[in-house]
Amino acid sequence: MRIKCNILLIIVVSSVFISSCKDNNEDNDHYESLLTGIYRNDSESDVQKLSFSYNGTELTGKKVEFTVKSPLKAVLIFENIISGENKTQFFVDLIGGSGENDFIYEFNGIYETKTFQKINYSGKIKQNLLVLNLDDK
Repeated sequence: MRIKCNILLIIVVSSVFISSCKDNNEDNDHYESLLTGIYRNDSESDVQKLSFSYNGTELTGKKVEFTVKSPLKAVLIFENIISGENKTQFFVDLIGGSGENDFIYEFNGIYETKTFQKINYSGKIKQNLLVLNLDDK
């Protein structure tokens, strides 16, 4: 009888422990749906805004597709910005935002073009705003 009680106790404690664990995928799904989208800085942009600069010059009439791939990975896709590339795709590592102005993630790195030019990139994202800076100097 004592063995049966111990087994039952183990089952109950295990089920309480397992059910109390938080599913981290819920947070990722939340940010994925919150941040994934096409960001624009033109007249069509009524929701997801884009601030996009290249060598310090603000680019207008552009769009960038931002897709969260995993909790700390994302892809940025844009067209006809970098010389010699019709379509450019960056894979970025997301860093938790500084909390300034509610930015959720920040990212930075160096992208090497098809012609081996190095482009420094940095950016940050929050709901409805993507800030992206490119610099090849």
